[in-house]
Amino acid sequence: MGIQGLLPNVDNISIKSKIDFFKGKRVAIDTYGWLHRSAANCAESIVLGKPTRVHINYCIEKIRTLQGKGLIPVCVFDGATLPMKRVTEEERSKRRSDAKREIIRLKSEKKSYSSYNMRSLCQKALDITPNIAHQVLEVLRDEYKIECIVAPYEADAQLSYLSRIKYIDAVITEDSDMLVFGSICTIYKYDDKTGNCRVIYWKDLYKSGVISQLMFSYETFVLGCILTGCDYVKSPQGVGIKTAMKLVQECNADLERIILQLKDLGKDIPQSYAIDVQNAMITFFHQTVYDPIEGNMVPLSNSDRPKSEIETNVTLDNVPIFIEFNNQMKQGNLIECNEMKNFIGPIIQGKVAKDICLGFIHPETHLAFDDPINSHSEFQLNLGHDCNNRDNQIKPSRDSRASLEKENLDDNTGKSECDIEELIKQSIRSPVNRKKSNISLFSHKESHVGLKKKRRAIWLGSEVENNAIKEIKLLDNLAYKA
Repeated sequence: MGIQGLLPNVDNISIKSKIDFFKGKRVAIDTYGWLHRSAANCAESIVLGKPTRVHINYCIEKIRTLQGKGLIPVCVFDGATLPMKRVTEEERSKRRSDAKREIIRLKSEKKSYSSYNMRSLCQKALDITPNIAHQVLEVLRDEYKIECIVAPYEADAQLSYLSRIKYIDAVITEDSDMLVFGSICTIYKYDDKTGNCRVIYWKDLYKSGVISQLMFSYETFVLGCILTGCDYVKSPQGVGIKTAMKLVQECNADLERIILQLKDLGKDIPQSYAIDVQNAMITFFHQTVYDPIEGNMVPLSNSDRPKSEIETNVTLDNVPIFIEFNNQMKQGNLIECNEMKNFIGPIIQGKVAKDICLGFIHPETHLAFDDPINSHSEFQLNLGHDCNNRDNQIKPSRDSRASLEKENLDDNTGKSECDIEELIKQSIRSPVNRKKSNISLFSHKESHVGLKKKRRAIWLGSEVENNAIKEIKLLDNLAYKA
């Protein structure tokens, strides 16, 4: 969700730039942002369990564009559900379930429905699961040799950690949470067609005027953003970014005074609001991330906090839970504590942590992705399609008629030789393959006749060994007669 209204209020410090400026630099990408954008165009296929490669091709094209500009991409994916965010995720899951039930109802009824309604429902029901993300990760990592990291929980915190330890030089995203987590250099509004982008450096945030320079510090900035509303705690109705930052300034970052001021303004404040705000502070400061250098999970606070050119010594008041947690973290006493698991997620060590964050095992179940427990989540609904066959998802798209003809060849292996010959003739004569056959069978000028024959045979769908001379001659004759 991000912080509502934050980016427009700091736009005055964003620098208009070109992506070429980062040539030769390591740039991390919030890959789930790309996945959500691309999956919206193939939501029907994903939700209804039809094979599609749209989301994979979209990410590949984006990566190749960045590489063409001379950048070194590092793709970062979301991991397991953060405990602090579980309520928000449950609400989103309920909305998706409602949309799925409506899809099933429309499919089961004999009444006609518009394609627009179905497409809209599928977009609402769409959920980018770890299995779907893993399809993209495997292709990028194994085929294109792109470094990929799966965050233990949220990609925003992971990206900011990589930025804060200078593992990467910049982050490409559209999520304003990146500033709250303390990303040093963030690229927004990147257009891969023109190369235009906007760059925000954390050190310049004090110039934005979103909060008075006399009150500006990392702690006060994060507190103001939380009061605006985030994924971890809801904002009181009618409190936007300007009102929240003004309250922080007027109340001198005293949470108790801020809550009293909100009540005086007639806002409905729940009893647990003070605790919820402090828990959100803990999550923004200490969320569990992965250190690719050490190969282990660590708290975000293991990295240096971002610093601006002018930063005051203003500290937060009346936040005892947050202060106590900070002190405990400095002493290293909460690494295995259950209290920690309720906010920032348990820290996993050893080979399991490394396998999760390098994308070899599922971030939720800690099992291999092809394990039956994980395979059910490959698609959203199973309405009669083969949803568990991953090969259907990652195969390159081919012409449907050519694919059908090859399937017919495979299905008729038990037929007589005459039947197979006739089937091959039909395949060669088809309008779809006529142009392809001219290229494949007649344009090659190699002097080695055996190589020509083998290429023709492979194109016709037969695996021909060197000792199958008769079969090669038969296929050659049929091809030239056609």
